Amino acid sequence: MVNKLTWGAFYAGAARLWNDWISRIGSNGVLRNPLHKEIGAAAGRRIRVLLVPLGNDPRSFALAFLLRRSIKHAFGRAVDVVTGAEPFAWNSGESFELFTQRRRLAQQLLQENRCDVLIIRQSVSGSASLLRLVSAESKRQATSYLQIEKFDLPVLFSFRSRHVFAARLFVAAFQAIHISESLRIPILKKMIGRLTPVAKAPAQVRDSMLVNHAFLYRLLGEVGSLDDLKRAMQGYHDALLELSRERDPLTWAGVQDDLGDVLRIIGDKEQDASTLQQAIVAFNEALSERTRERAPMLWAATQSNLGTALASLGAQKQ
Repeated sequence: MVNKLTWGAFYAGAARLWNDWISRIGSNGVLRNPLHKEIGAAAGRRIRVLLVPLGNDPRSFALAFLLRRSIKHAFGRAVDVVTGAEPFAWNSGESFELFTQRRRLAQQLLQENRCDVLIIRQSVSGSASLLRLVSAESKRQATSYLQIEKFDLPVLFSFRSRHVFAARLFVAAFQAIHISESLRIPILKKMIGRLTPVAKAPAQVRDSMLVNHAFLYRLLGEVGSLDDLKRAMQGYHDALLELSRERDPLTWAGVQDDLGDVLRIIGDKEQDASTLQQAIVAFNEALSERTRERAPMLWAATQSNLGTALASLGAQKQ
């Protein structure tokens, strides 16, 4: 009797799973993603993504193929992937002048191809496939350096991190298309809900995944839940444990700056002077590597963030 009940429950569960899968298959035989229509409706049109050649070796060709498949799986008919003709690599740690030139060229490519987001490869040592997502700038609204610096975060692409990449691509898209907060936040929450635990990631890419997870929770927390901001704070703390200050001081300083910004927002929301003081410590740590001589624009951005935190602390003490 017990065996019959057990097998009956098993078959009932299997039938539910089968019906669920069948309901997700479209008329063309392709598995539907419930977010496809939601993203398309929020954008009001198809999101156009420009993918330039990532290299000339077989590994780069395979990466580009998997990237296209992953984008189409995550966005479906809500996206068009346009193939660029010329390779475009973006090196980390470039001077501000070279960074400006690269960004100007990126905007030119986006305009010429009438695209919203450009995907380019960041040249790094090792085998990690780090990509940069550049959003088309609006002619109606100028983009400040602080905004560029906040969103200019390389993202790892792999099978394990595909959901992180999809969420980051959606963030880049709504920067270009300006999807309203009431439409984009529910979609972003659903995409973040699919993220896999970072603890399962290989050690060599864990820091990048932690920073990207923290970035996404930070975006949610800035417009909503304090819990999301605290998840972002913990993510930045964990990333700093993975990063080597000696090996990559500017990346380490960037995470310190991000941590300080999240702590400042939490301190403002909770009216907590001790949290604001922690933010000030984090900004000063960032400035120990983001010096005026080494990285003048990054130095200026962190100085601006530090000034905001000091002003918030001063206002609370009055």
